[in-house]
Amino acid sequence: MARDEGLAGGRKMRGTPLSTKLALAVGVIILVFMLAFTLVLQRFIREAVTEQLKLTALESALTASQADVEAWTTYFGTPYQGLTSGEVQAIVDGFRDPEEYKRKFLTAEQAAVRERNVKRFQRFGELDGKLEAVELTYFDDGVEKLRASYTGFITWVPEAGGELVLGEGRAVRGLLTHSGLPRHVAIRGTHPVRDTLGEVAGEFAVYIDARAIDETTDALILQISYGTAIFVILGVACAVLIGRQVTRPLKLLQDDIRLVAGGDLTHHTKVNSNDEIGELARTFDRMTRSLAEAAESERSAARSRHDVSLVAEVAEKLLPQKLLTIPGYDVAAHHEAAGEVAHELYDVLPMADGRRGLLVASASGSGVAAAMIMAMARSFLTAVARSGSDPGAVLREVNGLLSGHLNRGMFVTMLLVVLDPKTGAIDIANAGHPALVLHKGSGGKTLEVHSEGIALGFDAGPVFDRTLVVRALELEPGDRIVLGSEGVLKLRGADGKVLGDKRWVGLVKREGDHPSKVCIQRIASTLTKFRGKHDLDTDVTLVALGRQA
Repeated sequence: MARDEGLAGGRKMRGTPLSTKLALAVGVIILVFMLAFTLVLQRFIREAVTEQLKLTALESALTASQADVEAWTTYFGTPYQGLTSGEVQAIVDGFRDPEEYKRKFLTAEQAAVRERNVKRFQRFGELDGKLEAVELTYFDDGVEKLRASYTGFITWVPEAGGELVLGEGRAVRGLLTHSGLPRHVAIRGTHPVRDTLGEVAGEFAVYIDARAIDETTDALILQISYGTAIFVILGVACAVLIGRQVTRPLKLLQDDIRLVAGGDLTHHTKVNSNDEIGELARTFDRMTRSLAEAAESERSAARSRHDVSLVAEVAEKLLPQKLLTIPGYDVAAHHEAAGEVAHELYDVLPMADGRRGLLVASASGSGVAAAMIMAMARSFLTAVARSGSDPGAVLREVNGLLSGHLNRGMFVTMLLVVLDPKTGAIDIANAGHPALVLHKGSGGKTLEVHSEGIALGFDAGPVFDRTLVVRALELEPGDRIVLGSEGVLKLRGADGKVLGDKRWVGLVKREGDHPSKVCIQRIASTLTKFRGKHDLDTDVTLVALGRQA
C-alpha cells in the first residue's frame, strides 16, 4: 500500500489521474461492446449469406429443371441418347480406340450436338461464377437411369437440419467432393425435372461453393476489427479530452484543498458552475470560511483564557496567603470561587493605633470585570486603612476614590469590622453587605448585627456619607463573630430553596462554640452538603473571629 503523503505537505497525490481512468473505462466499454456486436453480426451475416446461397441454389435448380430432361444429357440427339452412363461406358470399353465409338456410332453432326450439349451443361454450371457443379439424375419408372455431370463423379454428405424448402425445390448445406478436389462446404439445391407429360422424370441438382461464406465473414470481421480499433482510439481520445474538461474543476478544487490544508484559511474557492462539482466547491468554501472563523474564535478564546488566567492570578493574590494573627483571639477564613476568577475578598488588615480590621467584600457582576473592580477596591482600602482606624471614615474615603472609576451599575459591597484587641471593642461599618452574626459564648444568644449603609460606588459622597452608620459592640471572652458574603445567604440547596438569613444564623449558633478554625470548617462542610449537586452561582466567603476565654 502506498504511503499517504498528506495534503498539508503540498505534494501531489499518487495514482492514476481520474481522466485517464475515465478514458480507460470508456475504451474497455467500447471494446467489449464492439466484440459482442462483432460476434452477433458475424453469426447474423453467416446465416444471411447461407440463406441467400440456398435461395440462389433453388433458383438455379428451378431454372435448369424447366428444360426437357433429356436435353440436359450429354448424349442428347445422338445414338446413345437414353442410355445410362454405365451402358455408354460399356460400349466405349468395347473399342480398342476410345474415340472409335464416336466414328462408328456418331456422325459429325451428332458429335457436334454432343459437344454443344456438354458446353451448354458446363456454361450453366458456370452461371455468374456461382455454381460449382451441376448434376442431372434421370429416372425411368422411378429407377435411376442416367446421371450426367460436367464435373465428373460427385460425393455429397448433407448436414442434418437447416434445409430450406421452397415449393418442390430444396436446399441444404453439406460437404462436397468432386473433380479430385478436397471435401469442402457447399450448398446443394435440387428441383424435380418433369417430362412433356408433366411426370417427374428426374432431378436437377446444383452445387454452390459455401467456402465464400467464411471468406466473406472473415473479411467483414477484419474490416470491423479495423473499425473497432479506430473507434476505440477515437473514443479514448474523446474520453481523455472530456475527462480533462470534467475533472478540471476537481483539479482546481484539489489545489484549493491543498492550500487550505497547508494552513491558508484566508483562501477562497471560486465557484464556476452550478453542477455537483460547483456545489462541492461552494460547500468547501463555506467550510473554509467556517474553519477561519473557528480558528479566529479559538485565537480569541485563547487570548481570553490567557487574560482570564492573568486576572485569576491577580485575584488569587488579592486573597491573603495567611491571616494576620491577633493575640488573645482566634481567626479563620474560607473562600470558594464560583468561576475561574474570584470576585470576593477577605482579609485581616493592620490599622492605626494597633487595631485590626476584619474585611469581607464582594464586587458586582462576575469574571474579569468584577475581579478588576475588586483589585481597585483592595488597593484603595489598603492605602487608606494604614492611617485610620475609624471604619466609617475609611469606607467614606474609599467610596470617594472608587466611585469615580466605576461605570454605571457597578458597585462593591463591603463589611469592615475594626477591633481593638486590648479591650475587645469592635466598630462595624457596613456598605450594603450582609449583616455580621454575633454568637455569645456559654450558651448565649446568636443574632445578626445590622448597621446601615449603601454599597460603594453608587454615590460619590453625600448620599453614601449620610446613610453610613457605624455600630459599636464589645466582644467578651467566649464571644465569636462570623462574617459571610451574600453568596452564603443565596446558596441554593438540593430542595431548590435558598439558605436564607434564618438558617444562616441557626448554623452559626450550632457551630459558634467551636474555635474559629473548626467553626469555619464545619460551616463550610454543612454548606457543601446543603447545596448537593448544585453549582455555585456566586462566590462563598466566610470569616470568623473569636475572643479567647
